[in-house]
Amino acid sequence: KIAIFLGARGDMILMASTYLRIISLSFPIMLVARGLDVLIYNDGSPKYSFRLSIIVTLMNLGLNLITVAVLDMGIFGLAISTVMSETVMLIGGLYYYIFKAKDIKISKPIINIKTIARIAYNGLSDFAMMFVDAVMIFILNQAFIRFLTPSHFEGYAAANVLIVMFYSIYMGASMGLQPIHSQLMGKGEFSQLKEMLFYSVKRTIGIGFMVYIVSIPISSYILNLFVDSTQALQYAKFFYLTIGFAVMFSNLPLQTSSFFTAINRPIESVAISLARTLFLIPVIAYISIMYMGGIGVAAGYLIADVILILVLWGYMKKLDISQLKVYD
Repeated sequence: KIAIFLGARGDMILMASTYLRIISLSFPIMLVARGLDVLIYNDGSPKYSFRLSIIVTLMNLGLNLITVAVLDMGIFGLAISTVMSETVMLIGGLYYYIFKAKDIKISKPIINIKTIARIAYNGLSDFAMMFVDAVMIFILNQAFIRFLTPSHFEGYAAANVLIVMFYSIYMGASMGLQPIHSQLMGKGEFSQLKEMLFYSVKRTIGIGFMVYIVSIPISSYILNLFVDSTQALQYAKFFYLTIGFAVMFSNLPLQTSSFFTAINRPIESVAISLARTLFLIPVIAYISIMYMGGIGVAAGYLIADVILILVLWGYMKKLDISQLKVYD
């Protein structure tokens, strides 16, 4: 029922439901593993986290090739590969805190309702972001099903293999800044927080555009690995050029949302996530796809982010963070 609700039709229902049943085994593992990974950053060991992530990613890719191409396990093999990879991620995180941790140590948890409530409150934005992101994907899927063709869908999925690079650059910068934000807040150096954010936004937008331009000549070769027809390849190249350009403008909204979480002001972060992912992008993209076809996907992202950039730029310029709440 979940697979059908999310847009699966025909043979896709069986594949999607099979994948969901197996991948759900990794949810508790993933929850703990990703939490430990964030704490490794804050313990001052980003290199360990990076190496572990690379190992897990390569392992997942290798297992996918073995289970699908060699063992012919299909969608079952893909799901099992993810479960195994996430298990290795968890083991790597536990190994760090048992043998290599610097300041943060594993200890028996102290149950304090007030502290738990504060953590849940500050993490509200991340929960909201993931939930509304799922809603956005559902709405975009429905727009594809109603107004475009399966070849459009295949091309869009292939293009996202490259487009995810830009989100990775922006979110990676946000994750990397969080320990620095924590240190600045602990020292009471609040005036530098916004400077760090704007510096990160300017640098990463430059890196994003550079990667986008450099990838254009080789995009056809890469995208051809993920599609089955000439038509789908043409759509994939089209989506990479259009959506890839539009995603460049997501930098400020994404990093600003993470910034407010880092400084213990989750309400602004939730507002940004809800405005962007639950209202602006789904509504504008759906209408744009209905009237403009494939280019409407990029138009939805671009218009939504430009609106947010204008609002956030004015808000951030006037924002006074000279006094922030620092928790012991």
